[in-house]
Amino acid sequence: MAKYKDTILTAKGLEFATKAANGDFKFNITKVETSGTDLSDKSEADLKALTALPDVIGTGSIVGRDDGKKDNGVVGTQVQITNIGLEKSYTLNTFGLWAKADGEDTEYLYAIAVAEKDHGEYIPDFNDKVTLTFGVTIYVIVGDTDQVTVQFDPAGLATIEFVENAVAGIDLSKYVLKDDLETLLPKGIVSLSEDGKSVTAATKNGEQTGIFVTQAFLDSFKQSILDQAGQNAKTIAEKAVNDELDTRNAPKY
Repeated sequence: MAKYKDTILTAKGLEFATKAANGDFKFNITKVETSGTDLSDKSEADLKALTALPDVIGTGSIVGRDDGKKDNGVVGTQVQITNIGLEKSYTLNTFGLWAKADGEDTEYLYAIAVAEKDHGEYIPDFNDKVTLTFGVTIYVIVGDTDQVTVQFDPAGLATIEFVENAVAGIDLSKYVLKDDLETLLPKGIVSLSEDGKSVTAATKNGEQTGIFVTQAFLDSFKQSILDQAGQNAKTIAEKAVNDELDTRNAPKY
């Protein structure tokens, strides 16, 4: 299981946070870089002195912001890392959070998050076309959260808020949850098929057969959408429904 130490502000990060706390300075968190270099044995002073990550492998997509700790001057940057296009597997040992002052173009290494020894997340290569997504929230001291903007990646993964809204917009009310069969359907009137994929009931219009989706299938929507980059979240969600219903000979959206 991946374990990461508390985030360390670099010298420039401390400068930005101090200015923001005084209320006369704003800055943007702009990107997250990843590295396989193990910095777990480095001192806090060594990490504070860094101005760039060693051996950068890639960048993560910033997909959300967590203000749950804003009263303590802390903001969470929600990040998704995928292995799409990765030619060589690696262990994600270090994150680097970058920022720039409001109105300026120069980016600076703001903070470092280092994995505990031998506890970095393993990111496999994409040679077998199997997608992996690793999500993490990086919490950093920013002084005053109202002075900080987290810049989402518009070309990357769908934002968490957008996914929530997209999934909520899909009507699954006409489908029965398998786990609810016993409580929703009168005994003796309906029967479950041998393959466990449909129910049959006697109605005024004759015998009718319907399908159900499982709760686990519904719960997988959000993650499956986040796993796919550069597409409209609602379209992805609808496709996920239709792909499942294809196997059940059910009506589609």
